[in-house]
Amino acid sequence: MTIANSLTVLAIFLGPLVAVQLTRFLDERREGRDRRLSVFKALMATRASGLSPTHIEALNRIDLEFHGQSRKDKEIIAAWNAYLDYLNNVDNTPI
Repeated sequence: MTIANSLTVLAIFLGPLVAVQLTRFLDERREGRDRRLSVFKALMATRASGLSPTHIEALNRIDLEFHGQSRKDKEIIAAWNAYLDYLNNVDNTPI
């Protein structure tokens, strides 16, 4: 068996495996982007009604969906934490 034949057999077996793994990776990446986009859309759609259940659910999903190590994810988490601190320190005494 020559080297070319060995490489052909290896490609026949590894090709489909690599293709499936690449497809899974791309699908997971797309799903993550779609979830992040749904959080953004929910927040923008309900920004005028801060106490709506959809708005609160989207706020609670920020920590789950933006947990990555990218600079953008860290900025989003930092902004969310600043907003959460603001909400916790607002004077909530009744008028």
